[in-house]
Amino acid sequence: MKKIIAAAVATAFVAPAFANPTINGEIGYVFTNTDKLADSASAITNADANFIAVKHTSELDNGLTVTGVFQIEADQGGDDSTVSDGGSLSIAGGFGKLSMGDVAGAADAVGDYTDVAAWFGGYGLDGVDHAVSLTVNPIDGLTTIVSYSPSNVDNIGESTGVKGDVYGYSAKYAIGGGEVYYATETYSGVAAADQTMNSYGVKYSFNGIMVAYEAGSEEVGGSSSTANSIWGGIAEGTAGAATHAGGGGDIEFTGLAATYSVGDVTLAVEKQKKEQASTSIADQTTMSVNYAMGPLSVAVATTTDDTDSVDQTAVKFLYAF
Repeated sequence: MKKIIAAAVATAFVAPAFANPTINGEIGYVFTNTDKLADSASAITNADANFIAVKHTSELDNGLTVTGVFQIEADQGGDDSTVSDGGSLSIAGGFGKLSMGDVAGAADAVGDYTDVAAWFGGYGLDGVDHAVSLTVNPIDGLTTIVSYSPSNVDNIGESTGVKGDVYGYSAKYAIGGGEVYYATETYSGVAAADQTMNSYGVKYSFNGIMVAYEAGSEEVGGSSSTANSIWGGIAEGTAGAATHAGGGGDIEFTGLAATYSVGDVTLAVEKQKKEQASTSIADQTTMSVNYAMGPLSVAVATTTDDTDSVDQTAVKFLYAF
């Protein structure tokens, strides 16, 4: 308590240094309708969670730049609501940028090229949040990132996406309208053995068109009927885990996508596949059209999964500020 009071007093005398922080966020909702065989259901949900973030950046006398971010996110899932608070502190200089808190891991900071639809879809191996990351300043178009989380990350923030016992590495190279990346992360939180995911991708943009391809694999730990996962594979305890058992081989992911933007309208299509050995877990095709009206955007998306014969449609309203 003494330290808190002392910090509050000190802050009172240097208040001008903290003036004019930036505040941004998102508020959005999505109406969905799901058709599966003879059944049909409709719902309304958050648009990837509503959040508000407060950010401030200062330049120090020694040339370093310090940025602090505090974010509150409200995510309603089912009948429960989750309010998470996450923050981060970054120090940038000639070496690159060191970030701590709820930050993107090495894989999460690159790639995800084929996650282009306004709703549904999404590439499964886009990594997880880590507690510490180091981004080395680009050299001739090449950027490298390393990230790490210790075993205990419970006090990073309430209900954040930070995972413990993980470390990763990624590199991306940009030239002209093209970019390629490679990323790997290893999870040490399972008793049997470490689990690793690897992913790579390429994209190219020209005349308002973007095309992209991604592929990767995720190890499934253990030989029991329950497969553990912290990435996009088979989540522990799900029905799919019993069908696609641990020890059944790596889970393979592929993603293919294209977008076309003209004025305030963006058309997007993506195809995502997930399979283990010869068994298809997901085979999803998604298309969307998004119309941006300044800070407000309205999108319509449709998706079909050939694996379980599910068709879905959605209308998304998003206000960003």
